[in-house]
Amino acid sequence: MSNPYETMIKSIVKVKPTENFKNFIDSNSHICIPLPANQRSSSTSNLYANAHANAQDSVRFYNLTAYESPGEICQSIGELDENISYCIFAYGESGSGKTYTIVESSEAVIKHVINGELRAGPIRIEIFEIYNEQIYDLLSDDSGIAPFAALEMRQRDDEFVVDDLSIHVCHNHDEFSKLLARAIRARAVAETKLNRASSRSHLDVRISNDRKPGRYVNVIDLAGSERIKKSGVSGTGLTEAININKSLSCLSLVLYKLEKKQAHIPFRNSVLTKILMNSMKSQILVIACVNCDNSEETIKTLDFADVARRVEIREITSFVPQKTQEEEGEGSLSAASTRLDSQELQKTRECLDRAKKIILNIEEFRERLNFGLNKRS
Repeated sequence: MSNPYETMIKSIVKVKPTENFKNFIDSNSHICIPLPANQRSSSTSNLYANAHANAQDSVRFYNLTAYESPGEICQSIGELDENISYCIFAYGESGSGKTYTIVESSEAVIKHVINGELRAGPIRIEIFEIYNEQIYDLLSDDSGIAPFAALEMRQRDDEFVVDDLSIHVCHNHDEFSKLLARAIRARAVAETKLNRASSRSHLDVRISNDRKPGRYVNVIDLAGSERIKKSGVSGTGLTEAININKSLSCLSLVLYKLEKKQAHIPFRNSVLTKILMNSMKSQILVIACVNCDNSEETIKTLDFADVARRVEIREITSFVPQKTQEEEGEGSLSAASTRLDSQELQKTRECLDRAKKIILNIEEFRERLNFGLNKRS
């Protein structure tokens, strides 16, 4: 890529190997999903016989390559330009295999990335989580003692940065593996009806080195979207689910507006999208993790991936947030920062209040925030 400020997004699919998952993959390794019965305009005796012909009535066909194992995904990672920054993140419903694909498998994505980065020498590692719209350093000295302190995020020039993240130098994969294991132990996890070990936060592993200043690699395991009625969470779990769904909806909205080439891109709406705004200067690989046995959630995940892959290469100047008044003096900066913090805090409170009031209809709430992707047929 000739321009370091261009964005390229590629989407692929990681299929959870359930009993019948091969029925959903055609001869070209593309994925086709039967529509729920209430969305079909006609019926057919064999939904998989001709995915293209039935795309408008009983089957939704996606021009997305499907992979069965994390190891197969590595070929897509190899297509990324290693000379500039890139970001890889896994997106999907709770229990679809995101954490397994990114960090747990013997062929996990993070292991492949780390091996590639170490070939040129030592690397710097930062690992943090976004939990309930707060950022926590999973490698800080007190990360094993709950609750530990949330970190501050601030805007610097045209990006958002996190203050006081600890940085660790790794010379080999064993050193990194110990850091990753430590971070995973500190990460917020809980049991729900959908997943015995449900991640309740977004995990970000950030990699850099001195050889390529300003270049970052982010590998992100997003928490899974979930329907409250199905997951059965309450109390703290309910608050976690609301914040997870909100941040994923904000991410969907950002990609939708990028795909539509709209002038204003709402990166400020969540901590997750602020973090990912920096990656919009580079390359992104979206790994859509699906469990095809749940066709409704699978269609939502694939719709997200399909929108992402259609985002065209754009100049970063098209979606840089408005600058603060830093150039106008310290007094103006302080006033602007105070107003911004107050406004964002109030917006967050209002959002949570609205979500709690309509929690019995949370599915409808999520449908609205997902900007109508399910209307595509």
